[in-house]
Amino acid sequence: MNKYQFSGRWILIVAALYGAIALVLSASSAHALKALVGAEDLARIQTANQYLMYYALLLLVLGLGCQLGLSGLQRVAGVFTAGSSVFCGSLYILGFTKISNFAWLVPLGGLLLLAGWLLLGWTAWRQGKADD
Repeated sequence: MNKYQFSGRWILIVAALYGAIALVLSASSAHALKALVGAEDLARIQTANQYLMYYALLLLVLGLGCQLGLSGLQRVAGVFTAGSSVFCGSLYILGFTKISNFAWLVPLGGLLLLAGWLLLGWTAWRQGKADD
């Protein structure tokens, strides 16, 4: 493993942090935030919460796969972590602060998430070829 790859342990830690953040912000947006932000901003925050929880669960699975010794998942987890951080983070910034300078990061995060899915497929295909 090179120094830029997550270990299974760190992937699980990131998954736990993402899950906790998504849960806290989901509960906040369901109750307290309704009075503080507009409907459009609340929708952005809820979208970020939803995606962050999805990727927390995905990282949980990838981290467990790494713990079981499946190869190549660290790189995939890194791309998903970057993508979900950029995608959700920029939506949170837009929703909470209305600073629109970060709007261009949303599609960039989406592209990173797409790259993560493609890399996951490539990794699985390559692993299957090695098993043949």
